[in-house]
Amino acid sequence: MTGPTDALVEELIANGSVEVPGLGELGLVDGGSRGTIVKFWAASELEEALNGGEAPPSRAPWSDVSRSLRAGERHEVPGLGVFAVRERRGYVTRSPATGEPVEVPARRTAWLRVCSALKARVRDV
Repeated sequence: MTGPTDALVEELIANGSVEVPGLGELGLVDGGSRGTIVKFWAASELEEALNGGEAPPSRAPWSDVSRSLRAGERHEVPGLGVFAVRERRGYVTRSPATGEPVEVPARRTAWLRVCSALKARVRDV
């Protein structure tokens, strides 16, 4: 029996990227000497929900992951890895066009630590 994670991993390996409904996108990128690595880009609606915006619509079977992240909790998905929330501090930078200082606010962002089994599967893809 295969679950949604197995199908997701197979699609990731076959296509090089896959959309995770309500969470974002997983993609395979060249990691140089580390071989192929898995990257996670959070969906904009999830990022907004993490930073006080409206929660994205529930999309089973990934809605429990989204709910955990909005609550600030980590969520382990067997065969894929651990989703968690990181706090990014605010900082001041300069606009390249005008040279004026621009304040970037503190925010929360979702990230994924890929499990070793998935790393091993995609290393030489």
